[in-house]
Amino acid sequence: MRVLSGGVVHYPHDLIALDLRGSAQPAIPSADVATQSCATTCLEFARRSQQLEQHRVEDLAAVVGALHETVGALGAEMQSWQGDVQSAAGRFQGLVSQPDPEVLRTQLIDEVRNLRQAVVDRRRRWEATRKEYVERVSELEVQLRTTRAEASTDPLTGLANRRAFDRELGHRLRSSHQRVVLALFDVDDFKGVNDTHGHAEGDKVLSGIAAMLSSSMRPGDMVARLGGDEFAVIVAGLTLRQAENRFSTLVSEIAVAVHGVSCGLAEFSAGDTPKSLYDRADTALYDAKHGGKHRVSTRASAFVRDMLEGARASA
Repeated sequence: MRVLSGGVVHYPHDLIALDLRGSAQPAIPSADVATQSCATTCLEFARRSQQLEQHRVEDLAAVVGALHETVGALGAEMQSWQGDVQSAAGRFQGLVSQPDPEVLRTQLIDEVRNLRQAVVDRRRRWEATRKEYVERVSELEVQLRTTRAEASTDPLTGLANRRAFDRELGHRLRSSHQRVVLALFDVDDFKGVNDTHGHAEGDKVLSGIAAMLSSSMRPGDMVARLGGDEFAVIVAGLTLRQAENRFSTLVSEIAVAVHGVSCGLAEFSAGDTPKSLYDRADTALYDAKHGGKHRVSTRASAFVRDMLEGARASA
């Protein structure tokens, strides 16, 4: 504040942010920045939740609820703060008509003190809101991770389920620059196991086969239970012949340790889709089942590069 000639008192526009010595006060986070930060984080959780299966839609509802609650709380807090500022601005305006400099000084000190206390109170409430929001976000992160794992895992064997397998196979075929072989396994005479020994024994057979498949895979291979007594393995970096040798040994080991299985193999070829590759492996599995079981059959499909090399060789 400074007194100009003629007794006119001039008040700086930034009194709210300054004390009487002119030192800056901590600024309250702006409503736009705080709300935008909150909305961006919550919407990221919403995006991640939407990737889950439809039967997990309650998780998305929880995220949306958190978004509405937090934005609503921030909006109410900022509106309340704006009301306090407008009220204080009105009182400051009224000080202009105060002719006594001493009374004016006393009233000004009181107003600035009140505004400083309001800043402290608002900041305290903001920190409490922020802490509550961070805790809520942490809970949602845990919930989302758990839900994603549950939505992608077979509960009996702990392997990836059909949904996870379909997603991974599509990703491998879109992004892989190396050979990809798909192996399908089917338990031989599994109905007889259930009918003779009961479903509990059948579950033991499935769990035992799952354990052997998992323990025999390399880092980067994927093992999944597709449903019932059918399993799948996605492997990379092997030719069809190398995969056949490897899985023939594995089929023999599973037959000795747990129960007989049949296996069908197919190698990714240029132009393959996940469905065409799966169908070819499934046809190979059919060949193995009807060729005597406890064996591996393959279904080869010529690569475009191989056909081009053959065409050049004959030219």
